[in-house]
Amino acid sequence: MKILYYFVYGLVWAFSLLPFCVLYILSDILFILIYKIARYRRRVIRRNLINSFPDKSKREIRRIERKFYRYFCDYLVESLKTMTMSEKQFRKRMIYKNPELVLPYLENGKNLFVYLSHYGNWEWVSYGFNAATPDKDFVMYPVYNPISNKIFDDLFLKLRSTKRIVPITQRLIMRTVVKLTKEKKGGIFPFIADQSPAPENIYYWTNFLNQETAPILGPEKIAKLADSPVVFIDIARVKRGYYTAEFILMTEHSKEMPEFELSEMYMHLLEKRIQKAPYYWLWTHRRWKYAPDNERVLKYVKLQNKEMVFNTSKKE
Repeated sequence: MKILYYFVYGLVWAFSLLPFCVLYILSDILFILIYKIARYRRRVIRRNLINSFPDKSKREIRRIERKFYRYFCDYLVESLKTMTMSEKQFRKRMIYKNPELVLPYLENGKNLFVYLSHYGNWEWVSYGFNAATPDKDFVMYPVYNPISNKIFDDLFLKLRSTKRIVPITQRLIMRTVVKLTKEKKGGIFPFIADQSPAPENIYYWTNFLNQETAPILGPEKIAKLADSPVVFIDIARVKRGYYTAEFILMTEHSKEMPEFELSEMYMHLLEKRIQKAPYYWLWTHRRWKYAPDNERVLKYVKLQNKEMVFNTSKKE
């Protein structure tokens, strides 16, 4: 097992030493392999796009699809490049527009909860913030789900961990929050919350990209328990290999927010970003795996003695 781990690690390290110009040539080749030959998840992606943009023509859908695949290949090589990128490179390639918005909370010992999504290069978000605040010592605790394959789980943890980036599982969040509060330190907790929740956690529905969608409610529940400020990071791709990130304040006191309001705000902000440039969202996942009338969903709602809640308000 260890031999295989070191072999894969060495392979990724060697790959990451290649300059960006070479990596993007490889990305172009990868595009042909994934899109033209393997047709990776083509059916899922196309169905997601058609359902999300019912007013777009078949030609427009195909254009978005192709641009997504091209970006997806760029994302893959950029993520591997992460391993040997310098702080100077991150400062240049992931530009934070307004880090000053969140620094006062952290400097006053507040824990900050951050909503993210699989949009743009989300792997660079933590590194970019560290590069933008080199004189600070705030630690980011990205929340992640362990990979079943231990070799790849160890590898990804290694790739994503630094002195100021400490990935943690969901069960360790509150323990870490309590520890930081006692030490009067501020920590940052990024959540990627745009996946489909498990059926036992579904009972609230909203309209997202023209479809009935169940948000992941965990980040909202934990943020309210900690009564932490909550922000959304709006990522925009400027050009190949270059991004901007902007903090958008959602609330300073999450405990005071009505139930589901934070989740609703997140879905709305994410939808606005996707509609501006849909090519950079991860369309490969089955975001709409369940519907309100799904038997498994209804079974769990009944078992938990809960009512199905639908948001019927119209968004601006």
